Amino acid sequence: LMYVLSQVISETLYKFSKLSNIPEEKRRLIRMKNEYLYKRMIISNGKKNYTGVVEYKEGKWMNYDLDIKGLPLDKISSNKESSAVFKDILKKDMLMSDKIDIPKILNKLQNFQDEMEESLKRGEKRFLKPATVKQPKYYADPLTSQQYRALMNWNIAYPDKPVELPDSIYIVKMTMTSRKDLETIRDSHPDIYERLKTEIFESTEKRIADKGVHVLGIPRFEDEIPDWAIPFIDSATIVQDNMKNIVSILEVLDIQPLSVTSNAPNNKEIQFSNIVNF
Repeated sequence: LMYVLSQVISETLYKFSKLSNIPEEKRRLIRMKNEYLYKRMIISNGKKNYTGVVEYKEGKWMNYDLDIKGLPLDKISSNKESSAVFKDILKKDMLMSDKIDIPKILNKLQNFQDEMEESLKRGEKRFLKPATVKQPKYYADPLTSQQYRALMNWNIAYPDKPVELPDSIYIVKMTMTSRKDLETIRDSHPDIYERLKTEIFESTEKRIADKGVHVLGIPRFEDEIPDWAIPFIDSATIVQDNMKNIVSILEVLDIQPLSVTSNAPNNKEIQFSNIVNF
């Protein structure tokens, strides 16, 4: 295909030169320069969203470097560790393999989802998404910002370890949204219980009280998620948020995301299937 295209482009440029009255001896001097040569490329359904492994760039051997354009895997808001796992699957099992083995890819994705679940149960920060929190004056309404609410909840729970703005944090989606949930930490963490009860669940600001502790910001200086928060980690949603970063690539291979009933607050969970739609 590349050979045929090169010949077509060469003849087209020659015809252009001829019609432009360029002297015949100089017509073959106009050539198209190939910036990239890919071994294989995957183009998603999004505009300017694609990925591939590069063999040559401007004539220089690139040793099959992974090139990603427009996909969420490289966004600042993406979790770096999950992105690394997805890039590894993308390169080894989709772009470099002689045969794209869909059952093998599905098995790797399922194992990775299980790994994320277990990591969150241990209170690890590995798969939390980073976020930058600005000073309140830079928001039209700070309470509409998830990252601001997350940091606010941390500072209420830990006034002795406040995070000064602006700063970066990791966001934990939480399910501590009712007084009944809060009561479970009353005996084990009485100080935190009192602060959360007074400043969040009994807040005169209805939007704060109604949401409860639905998000919690974890500062960069903290190594793990606090033990009182672990039972309320919304692991299903956190795992889904990570898995969404590879959905657009999988859809190209007809690996379709399915919304199935789960214990997640939104009662939906992403699963992948190679069932063919007619």
